[in-house]
Amino acid sequence: MNIPPYNYYDDITNIILTQDFFPKIGGAHLFLYEVYKRWPNPVVVLTQDYSNIDELGSQQAKFDASDHRSIKIIRELPLIDDINLFSTSYWSKLLKTLRITQRISGKKPMILHCLRAFPEGINALMFKALKNKNCKIVTFAHGEEVLVAKTSKQLKILTKIVYSKSNVVMANSNSTKTLVKELAPNANVKIVHPGVDTRAFDVPEERVKAYRRRWGWKDDVVVLLTMSRMEARKNHAAVIKALGELHEEGLPLAYVIAGEGEEEPRLKKMVSNLGLSEWVRFVGRIPEGEKPLCFCAADIHVMPSIQLGPMTEGFGIVFLEAAAAGIPSIAGKVGGQSEAVRDGVTGLLVDGTKIDEVKNAIRKLAQNRRLRAEMGQNGKILAEKYDWSKVSAGHFRVVENLIFEKMLVC
Repeated sequence: MNIPPYNYYDDITNIILTQDFFPKIGGAHLFLYEVYKRWPNPVVVLTQDYSNIDELGSQQAKFDASDHRSIKIIRELPLIDDINLFSTSYWSKLLKTLRITQRISGKKPMILHCLRAFPEGINALMFKALKNKNCKIVTFAHGEEVLVAKTSKQLKILTKIVYSKSNVVMANSNSTKTLVKELAPNANVKIVHPGVDTRAFDVPEERVKAYRRRWGWKDDVVVLLTMSRMEARKNHAAVIKALGELHEEGLPLAYVIAGEGEEEPRLKKMVSNLGLSEWVRFVGRIPEGEKPLCFCAADIHVMPSIQLGPMTEGFGIVFLEAAAAGIPSIAGKVGGQSEAVRDGVTGLLVDGTKIDEVKNAIRKLAQNRRLRAEMGQNGKILAEKYDWSKVSAGHFRVVENLIFEKMLVC
């Protein structure tokens, strides 16, 4: 892709509005970081400050001191954790957000890139209406927040307005696009899937073997891995139950759970009750630089997510990370998982509410090394298509074409 000369953007301010950012991270925040650090001109990330929050403070200081290429981080955003148009506290925080945004942008033409429809998209619409009409709005949609919006009449109305008034809504999957269009039929929705740094997964075999030995299992044990927050919809519990039943069949299986979350005590108790303590490792949150090693050291990535209330899996960057590592995934059939995992090609799709389906998928892959290798190779080919450099260029092209109404030469 031919990117226009740098001075093409000299008079445009790009600001990302996001309540949360590194070191507090999720898939949506990783998307923002990987896409915008590759942006062809400077981008300000306006977010909240964690310096007074115990461990997060030291992690933040270390992160902010690093080189983030096109990104500059400003941590002044007030935390809006309750959207209530009838609350004076909400309006006070909103007005403070508008003043900070105006100070950063001045009166220059600008683009506000909003992590979500609420509160960030609402903030952006207010800013455009009250402070700078020469402002374009890009709003991201990830899936679950659209479903959350439907649980509240006020949120539903506000989210519909945000999607309708945004210059472009960037959905992370076809599934998410459908949810947005159901709520706001006239929204201008484009799909940009998340990505993966494929080069990071090109890890020497000896390093992978040394990492795997940390877990303490014999070489013939098939290692399952889930890399996610421990929350109910990620469905670790189904994997643990399936593991217990497959152990009774004599299959040599082990399970690594990487991440933190509110489900951890319940899952540990389940492991203990099933007598699986020897075969399950809770390894905590894995640093970003260590993730490729962890994926490459495993044999099967398994996260058969389910929809729980309004919460669903919009896409799932971890599935692309597993693909880049050359291991197959077992994913759920809800949300955008079927776009991240190609059933029968890069992994298997199951109904995560049915333990037998989860168990049969694990058994099928665990017993067939050749199938795992074939799906792993297919996964690597797929992951190359979603390398962050290509995802960032695709997102840039959408913003260029739809907001500035100019066409890039590709």
